[in-house]
Amino acid sequence: MATRDARSWGSGTRNALRHGTAPATKGGTRGGKSIGELIDIVRESALEKKGEAFTALDVSGRTILADTFAIVTGRSKIQTRAIADAVIEGVRSNGYTPSRIEGYADGSWILIDLGNVIVHVFTPDQRSFYNLERLWSSLVPRLRSG
Repeated sequence: MATRDARSWGSGTRNALRHGTAPATKGGTRGGKSIGELIDIVRESALEKKGEAFTALDVSGRTILADTFAIVTGRSKIQTRAIADAVIEGVRSNGYTPSRIEGYADGSWILIDLGNVIVHVFTPDQRSFYNLERLWSSLVPRLRSG
């Protein structure tokens, strides 16, 4: 599987347009930030709360849902909520508005829709069960693992 630095990542704007969060400039950027920079914000926010096994999967051209899936694990439901809170705070402080947040009350799988990037915060059992990396691995390269 090819590994790419998230900073070299390019994207389209179809998902941002669908969510009413269209980028201000060409190339999947909003407010001067690229998808790679958004992924960096998500990664850094998750790692601040001790998120584990961060992975960004390039799904552009394979689904209309997003261009990138960011996946991270928290050891408990309390930790997954803390990670989700940090990601939401981090992206908001950088000018992004999450379109939708699902699963927060349960905490075993929290989905944060950022338009071109969808963040999945899992407990270890849920990540293993749904195994998004395996599901998408035959189709997409990993951008960054941590």
